[in-house]
Parts: sequence; C-alpha cells; structure tokens
Amino acid sequence: MSKKTYSALLFIFILITSCVQNDSTDTASKTAVIEETSTQKREVPFEVSIDEVKDYVPDITVVIPHDKAFKEEMTFLGFSLNSLIDSLVADLENTDNLQATFVCTDGYKPSIPLSEVAKHEGYITYQKSREQLKVWADSIKERIPPYYVTWKTDTLNQDLINPYGVTSLRIEMIGFNYDKILPAKVKEDSLLSKGFKLYEKMCMKCHAINQEGGVLGPELNVPQNITEYRSKDFFFSFIKSPMSYRYNSKMPPIPLPDEKLGLIYDYLEAMKEFKVLEED
Repeated sequence: MSKKTYSALLFIFILITSCVQNDSTDTASKTAVIEETSTQKREVPFEVSIDEVKDYVPDITVVIPHDKAFKEEMTFLGFSLNSLIDSLVADLENTDNLQATFVCTDGYKPSIPLSEVAKHEGYITYQKSREQLKVWADSIKERIPPYYVTWKTDTLNQDLINPYGVTSLRIEMIGFNYDKILPAKVKEDSLLSKGFKLYEKMCMKCHAINQEGGVLGPELNVPQNITEYRSKDFFFSFIKSPMSYRYNSKMPPIPLPDEKLGLIYDYLEAMKEFKVLEED
C-alpha cells in the first residue's frame, strides 16, 4: 500500500471510529494517534482503493428511483460517495479546483468536479438486493463488479457519470495533466482550445493522448497520431457509427454535428507535432 493511500485510509478510520468510541476510550492514546496522523499531509493527486476503504464505512441500502444505467428503480447495497470524498479532502485547504476520477477495470477513467459531486446524492454500490439480483442479465453481472457509482438525485442528468467496474478513486486537480495533452502556447479562445475541450468531455475518459487519459480505447497520439493513418472522412464516419465498422464495438455513437467533430479532429491533428512518449 502506498504512503498516500495509507494516510487516506488512516484518516478515514479515525474519522469514523471517533464517532462510535465510548467514554472508556483512552483519551491520551487517541490524541496521540490523531496528532501523528495530522502530520501526514496528503498531496494532490492521490488515489485510494475502494476495496480498502469499504471496510471503514457503514453499509446502507440505497434505493435509486431512476437509475440511468438500468433505466428503472433499483435497490443496491453501498455507501455514500459524498461522505467518502468529504473525509478524503477534509485536511486540504482548497477543494474548488479538484475533481474525482474513477478508475475502472476496463480502462474507463471518467472524472467529475467535486463541486458537482456536492450538488447530488451519490453512492458507491457493490451489490443489488437479493430480491432483484436474480433478474440481472449475465452481461450486467459481469460488468458491474466490483463497484458501481450511481446517484439518488437527478439521476436523469446527462452530465452525471455512472461508471461501473470501479476499482479506485483518484482525487486530482482539474486540468492537472494539461501539460501533456495541450501545448502551453494554445490560447484559451482559439479553435484548437475549443477542440481540446470537446475531446476532454467526449473522448478522454476512454482514450489517451501522450499516455494521459483512459485506456478503454486506443491511444490517439503516440507513437503515431490517429490523423497520420486515418482520414478525416473516415474519422467522421467511424465516430458516428462505430458498429458499422467493428462488430460489438465498445464505443458508442457520438452525437455531435460535423462542425464539432471537425474541431476535435483539428485538435488531434495538431497534437501530432506535440508527442510525449514515456517508455516503461
């Protein structure tokens, strides 16, 4: 276990146990542990395993009125995403520019700003109720574990993410990795910047640029940029209908007009002059 992970887990443990310890607890001993922990300041970014934090939070039954993935009312076992994040960032002075990134078994890495998490009632779930478990399709049973993120409020909001197969939670600065995926000289109001922002929203959770991003889909810049071996026409056609090219493609159709797809393509084309390849 890494030092950062250990510090985060120890902080959660103290936070939770301090609420349930009785009056017979040795005050001096507890104070010593808290003081020792307070010296272990975490640095952003840091990542915690859900398996490791699960044992320190109480299980609850969560009823989701309109689960976006299942498109019906669902009952799960799980724990509060909001409470977990609050405990993880409690010793950080400023959380305004932080985001939560969920690392999934299939390489999917979606992110959501902590400010957006705070507006909704989110849960990390790991088991459906026994009464409903038998109606799960086999394909869903295979994909959902070990953890699934869902929301009790505003679950039809398209901006909320519902990742499944989640293994860990990463707290990081919004844009912490921009130095590898957007050249510093690019102006904020430029077309290239607009293309990057569309790429970040629509593509980055599955694809990487210079090894930064998701790994569910292929790397798009190193060692060869996708525009070096795929034409613009092919790019447009494939994105609109991946299943027309690849049977059982994991990539969904991207509902963007040609103008916005063109901005993404132009960003990717520009990145072929800005390659960063770090060998393992």
